[in-house]
Amino acid sequence: MNKPFKRLIGALLMITVIACSDLEEEILDQPLNQDLLSSRAAADNLLAATYGAMRDGWSSPRDFWLFTELTTDEAIIPFRGGVNFGNSFWIPMHSHAWTPSTRRMEQIWEKLYTPFQRALLLESEIANLPVEERIKKQYIAESKGISAITQYFALDWYDQMPTRQEGQTRYLRGREAADYLIELLNTIIPDLPGISALGAH
Repeated sequence: MNKPFKRLIGALLMITVIACSDLEEEILDQPLNQDLLSSRAAADNLLAATYGAMRDGWSSPRDFWLFTELTTDEAIIPFRGGVNFGNSFWIPMHSHAWTPSTRRMEQIWEKLYTPFQRALLLESEIANLPVEERIKKQYIAESKGISAITQYFALDWYDQMPTRQEGQTRYLRGREAADYLIELLNTIIPDLPGISALGAH
């Protein structure tokens, strides 16, 4: 092996050793994992994420609107010939031919369930955040209100709704579910801000 080649190998080894040294970078422009849920802004972000999850299902005619309108006689299906009907989304809905394995049924259930999950996350994490007690109660009340909306629609469309009681997920039906929602709303109303606090908008 000639000398130039040995020198090249030696230089590469030195570069490799230097490159493998510990790099202690000071992060300035983003929160680290341990800081994500330990700041005052985290409570606002958790609540915003819960509200944001509500938008997904109501912003598209193929989701919640489809369930409340197209499954009845309140809307008709635009027809483009053949059996297209919007890539087979509309036919099973309008003719009530869906099954538990119909993908659109699963997707709508998932979009209903997401705000419920986000609200549970807020409730579990906000207790550890540096937020005054009044704000904690208000945010928990708002998140439970969002949960109640999605639970109501789950009950209406699927004849069951998820609840979280004593660390376990339990599905309620019928009168038991209705009583649960009424009690939940009566519980959170005192902690919700009124128009005088938030303004007309």
